[in-house]
Amino acid sequence: MNTLCIGVAGGTGSGKTTVANEIVRRVGFHRIVSVNQDRYYHDLAHLDEPRRIHHNFDHPAAIEEELLVEHIRSLKHGRPAEL
Repeated sequence: MNTLCIGVAGGTGSGKTTVANEIVRRVGFHRIVSVNQDRYYHDLAHLDEPRRIHHNFDHPAAIEEELLVEHIRSLKHGRPAEL
């Protein structure tokens, strides 16, 4: 079985979730895994509230990229990943 990885990208409010949900609906939820990048923001629990509020979540450094890539690789090889 071939595994295909599709990335849906765009700016804030551009409809990424809507597009991804439609792909899942058309392909079938039983045949697809949807990985939302929002699950991979660095943990900011150590910051006080004012610093968390002003954190730039659109900056690439806000994402725990290595973990995201590791999980995608695991899923592509048929292994589980705790998202």
